[in-house]
Amino acid sequence: MNETARELYDYARLFWEKRWYVFGVASLVCALGWPVAMLLPNSYEVSSKVYLDTQSMLTPLLRGLAVDSDATLEFVNVARRTLLSRPNLVQVARETDLDLQAETPEEMEVLLQELQKDILVSGSGRDHIYQILYENKDPQLAKRVVESLLNIFMEGALTAGRQDTDDSQRFIEEQILIYQERLEAAELRLQKFKQTHVGKMPDEAGDYFSRLAQVRVESKDAELQLSEARERRLALKRQLVILNREMAQGGVSAAVEGYSNESLDARIESLEARLDELLLLYTERHPDVVSAKSSLGELRLKRDIERKEFLEEQSLMPKNSITPQVRNPAIFDLQFELGKAEALVASLAVRHREYQKRVNELKNLINTIPEVEAELAKLNRDYLVNKTNYDALVTRRESAKISHDAERSTDQIQFNVIEPPLVPILPSGPNRIALYSAVYFLALAAGLGFAYLLSMMSPVVTSVKQLRGLTGLPVLGGVGYVYTPEQLTKRKIALVGYLFAQLALFVVFLGLLVSVLI
Repeated sequence: MNETARELYDYARLFWEKRWYVFGVASLVCALGWPVAMLLPNSYEVSSKVYLDTQSMLTPLLRGLAVDSDATLEFVNVARRTLLSRPNLVQVARETDLDLQAETPEEMEVLLQELQKDILVSGSGRDHIYQILYENKDPQLAKRVVESLLNIFMEGALTAGRQDTDDSQRFIEEQILIYQERLEAAELRLQKFKQTHVGKMPDEAGDYFSRLAQVRVESKDAELQLSEARERRLALKRQLVILNREMAQGGVSAAVEGYSNESLDARIESLEARLDELLLLYTERHPDVVSAKSSLGELRLKRDIERKEFLEEQSLMPKNSITPQVRNPAIFDLQFELGKAEALVASLAVRHREYQKRVNELKNLINTIPEVEAELAKLNRDYLVNKTNYDALVTRRESAKISHDAERSTDQIQFNVIEPPLVPILPSGPNRIALYSAVYFLALAAGLGFAYLLSMMSPVVTSVKQLRGLTGLPVLGGVGYVYTPEQLTKRKIALVGYLFAQLALFVVFLGLLVSVLI
């Protein structure tokens, strides 16, 4: 930090030693720059703002029927972007007599380029406000140029919209006639084709290959269901034969042996397994083991009592009535299920034969139906394309008619000039405050630069440290300069004179700024 401060101090002493050179160069630059900035001619800026009003009474009524305001705004944006085109600039030059200043085509070209560079057109369809701005030395001429551009802009936007509506309507009428002929021809071709290939048209199931694949899948499914039904019928027959054989051989004893209480048996088996687990962990005197044995004995006793009651019931009935077929209801269940299986097999067999028939019929038409479907798809595609375009053109024609009639009855778009072009009283440029300030600070910078250049051309050592740095030798000391009273008086007078000169230059600068503000 001390090193930086020392260097700044050395530079300050350097510029102070050359202070009169700084002042001289700064005064010379200001003497040359300020008159130039003062003599620059004034320029006057004229602007005009116009508001585009699209909220007419017909707009909400015709929404969806006529051309909306967005389409009309596009014409306005196009007119804005083409406002500075060459034909419009030539028209502006003729209306404002600017073309009289150009005697040759080259001068006219330069005039149009300058005119295009000085004109600014801004605004968009978002806020519907457009601005035209032009700057010139002559305020009257600037006003006439803005007025001419404003008229061209509004007339161009309205004319473009109406002209585009008329051209679009004529084009749509021509296209409707063309597509009407195409649509009638497509309808006639489609009608003849359907009459020729009756019975071969694709249905809702899809085209030929989709129907063939679907029928094959359905046939495989019917075949699988038929196989399953046949296997179930065979299993039912086997069960019925076995049950009849057992009932015929064992009589009542077979029926008794066939007696079972599945719920009770399951509880006994579960409790026996639980008892085995407990005996692996505890002794027979353990409370859980004793409780499990007690519950198991009760369940076994209950099962024995139910079997005994069943035997007594069988013994009281006549021998001729105790037959397996009568006492075993499983016979009736198997016979009922077997009948259902027989009916299911018969129905599935019919279904399978029908699907096979359909598959064979489609296979026989493998070369005919795809060709018919392809030709029909082509005819339908042509018909739909022509019909879609025809319907769209008819809709657009009606929309164009409504738009045309609406434009004839009232203006959907109105231009409201919210800021008309006026002759400016005060100039808009040049910015003399900025110019005077730039000249002043540039003059000071030029003076400092000149002083630094002189010091580089004839360098002067101002400190012992600087001498040590330049020579690389040790410096034992320095000798100061002692001023006499007369010399001190002269230095004070020179300092006051320099400060007065700088103050005078700054006062002149302030005077110029005040003159501009007043």
